[in-house]
Amino acid sequence: RPPRWVQPGWWKPTLRDAAVFASLLIWWLIGAMSSDDGYTMAIARARDSAGYVSNYYRWFANPEAPWGWFYEVYALWVHVSTAIPWMRLPALLMACVSWMLISREVLPRLGQQVRRSHAAGWSAAAVFLAFWLPYNNGLRSEPVIVVFSLAALCAVERAVATSRLMPAALGLVVAALAVGAGPHGIVAVLPFVAALRPLVNLVVRRAKEFGWLPVL
Repeated sequence: RPPRWVQPGWWKPTLRDAAVFASLLIWWLIGAMSSDDGYTMAIARARDSAGYVSNYYRWFANPEAPWGWFYEVYALWVHVSTAIPWMRLPALLMACVSWMLISREVLPRLGQQVRRSHAAGWSAAAVFLAFWLPYNNGLRSEPVIVVFSLAALCAVERAVATSRLMPAALGLVVAALAVGAGPHGIVAVLPFVAALRPLVNLVVRRAKEFGWLPVL
């Protein structure tokens, strides 16, 4: 039968989760702003007058395309409020999702010793916070790229482990969203490069079984 989308106990909170979420919540309220927060907010607020997402400060307000789709989300977000906690809320939510993916999907796949080690789990939490708090608490594209890159990695791993094409197809969608958020979102494509051989073999097997048209 098809495997579960999430394993039993996936949503069960742990002390480590509480520590990570509490740290993120505190920093969401008291953390310093980045120099690009006002830059991004001005681009989002200028969306209505320009009629499109433009770079308000450079290139004579030309569009940010093909990157920066997340500015459209912020352009809707600023209609509610421009208060700093409200503007930081998407980054906070993406931080929580990123930690859930790391702790539930990435770490357990590194082997039984890592899965059973409390030291490995707490070390991962510390490293995650050490990078997220100073760099990803604002309105830049990095939180978007982090969460979609992690989702692409988990999707590729699930496709190879279960010999199913659906996770790989969903992984391509989220990888495209990561690339569309910024040029450095290309990191989301690397799991597909690393797993190219087993993915190609999987596609060929399914094509022999069902035909190329249904697979494509």
